[in-house]
Amino acid sequence: MSKQMVIVGAGTMGSMIAAALQKAGAAGQLTMMRRETSRQSVDWPSVEVVWLAVKPQDIKPAVTDLPKLTTQLVISVMAG
Repeated sequence: MSKQMVIVGAGTMGSMIAAALQKAGAAGQLTMMRRETSRQSVDWPSVEVVWLAVKPQDIKPAVTDLPKLTTQLVISVMAG
């Protein structure tokens, strides 16, 4: 099973993160999603890294929308 990374926030910052990861040759599957739809079907047990590319005031709702998995590394990126 390949490593999965999720970017929560499909705006400018999310796109910049995705481009940087692809340029760096990050292996695995990258999924981008809007904060409002962050409960969409993702194979959460296989997700290793979650990038939060949302505005600071939106971070708490974005975090609480994610399944509670202790194995995930959540990286918060301050956008806007």
